[in-house]
Amino acid sequence: MLAEPVRGRTLEPELFSLSGLEILRAYMRGHTLNTPLYHLLGPRLTQASSGTAVMHLSLSPWFRIEDEFIDLTPAAEYIVDITAATGAPPGSQLRTVSLSLRNLRALSIESEVVVARGRILHAGSNFTTVDVLFEDGLGRAVAQATGSVTIHPMDPPPPPLTRALDVVEQPIYPTPDPARRPYEPDDALNSGRSPFARLVGARMVDVGDPVVVELPTSDWFCQRHHEISPGILGLVGNIACQRAMQNAIEPDERFLALNVNTAALAPVVPDGRTLTVVGSVTHRRGDAIVANAEIRDPDGQVVCLVSGPCLIRKKGNRAGRTSERALLTVLFTDLVGSTEHAAQLGDTAWAGLLDQHNDVVARQVEIHKGRSVKNTGDGVLAVFASPSRAVMCARGIRDGLSRLGLQARAGIHTGECEVSGADIAGIAVHVAARIEATATAGEILLSSAVRELIAGSDIQLVERGRHRLRGIEDDYLLYAVADHAG
Repeated sequence: MLAEPVRGRTLEPELFSLSGLEILRAYMRGHTLNTPLYHLLGPRLTQASSGTAVMHLSLSPWFRIEDEFIDLTPAAEYIVDITAATGAPPGSQLRTVSLSLRNLRALSIESEVVVARGRILHAGSNFTTVDVLFEDGLGRAVAQATGSVTIHPMDPPPPPLTRALDVVEQPIYPTPDPARRPYEPDDALNSGRSPFARLVGARMVDVGDPVVVELPTSDWFCQRHHEISPGILGLVGNIACQRAMQNAIEPDERFLALNVNTAALAPVVPDGRTLTVVGSVTHRRGDAIVANAEIRDPDGQVVCLVSGPCLIRKKGNRAGRTSERALLTVLFTDLVGSTEHAAQLGDTAWAGLLDQHNDVVARQVEIHKGRSVKNTGDGVLAVFASPSRAVMCARGIRDGLSRLGLQARAGIHTGECEVSGADIAGIAVHVAARIEATATAGEILLSSAVRELIAGSDIQLVERGRHRLRGIEDDYLLYAVADHAG
């Protein structure tokens, strides 16, 4: 796919005369063309303020590497770079030099989307350190990353911006962007070429010991500057590490990836030449295994190092699982138009309004004897033993936020959930999330299961018909609380 002409472009030189935050806001407002890396992977920047940034990434079957594992390394480097840019002065060159991505729970394409929230931990004279939390569509933490970014003056300095920034028309292409195209397995997989390897054009040259992968450089891998994203280098290095570990374990064994560490030693320009990636297992003792990969340029110089420690488990072994199932009513709430509100109010005012939002939500969950599982940034995932209390809580949240000038929507469903510590999972949670996504501004939607359980209460409902919920097989008959604020 990457043999076709690159889509998008890196930023125009004069834009770098703006601060990093001003550049990001211009990008979000459509004043610049989308970057090549955006077209390749699809990360969507939804919020940027001084020291923080939020990104949404729709998952794709193309993002899988070994053992169905989804690699978030390129997404992690993307949000680390973006977050660091929120604190960069005009005329700055940013480069991610180290990245550590830790996996907290299994992530599959069934999650559909991940949200990355980045914040600057430390801004020093030599580098900026960024922390990132990845959450799935249900607000559960799935990964955490830390990255270090060098920020130094551009040489030569960028030319001044002498034109007004207006909305530019994005080109229309005859086919979807690469990661959004249908994934179809091919014979290459039989020789160990993973979907993500196919997406970026990586070629398995040797699947023995060591594993050797080749990556032709491409403009597709560029973000704001004309350099290969270190996240792409980390991805290909991890592909080599994972393949090396597959070779080293027994057929009845599997490995659980703990984290991926990437050290970008030198910038790499997309000159069309080929990088060579050499991966091998360096240590195995007990249930621990470590693989390293070196990425070398055509001159033989090492430009990036990747390491990936993992745990080895027997296939089918689920020892130590402590979850249990319980019948719960699940409530999801979400603010409508939060991105537009943030842009209109500015960072400080919006942060203060979000604090008030969180106070309203927490108070209502407490009053109605629920338990907050996860604050999703502009909403909540909460559970209740009583369906009617969940409905009353949603009504209290909606009305309280309305007094702040905010519109919320809510989705409620009752079903068996898998409870593990403070976390919950299961189809009931997915259904509640999809019901919330179906609701309009000010609307509280609930499933027929909730309706049946609150029969006899004074809660009046209006039938909203049957709906096919995204990612859910069955249709659901939905009802709205009759006094919803329209």
